[in-house]
Amino acid sequence: MDRPTSNAQASSLRKSLLPLGTVLFMMGLCAPLAWYAGRLLDRHGPAASLAGLPPLELLLAVGLLALPFAALRLLGIDWQPDR
Repeated sequence: MDRPTSNAQASSLRKSLLPLGTVLFMMGLCAPLAWYAGRLLDRHGPAASLAGLPPLELLLAVGLLALPFAALRLLGIDWQPDR
């Protein structure tokens, strides 16, 4: 017979699932950067340097890099839980 889950156990379960959801959310936010990096690689080749990128492309890459961290900060998600 199944035992009912107590509130403390349910709370613990939700807390343990939060990092998984956060990781999936971060991966979704990093997907545009991965797509853009692949696009730059196809266009400029593997030997290209960041210094050779036009300013607008470099600005877009930096913005896409900052997107996941800015979204986590705005949503108030603790992405570095207490150790």
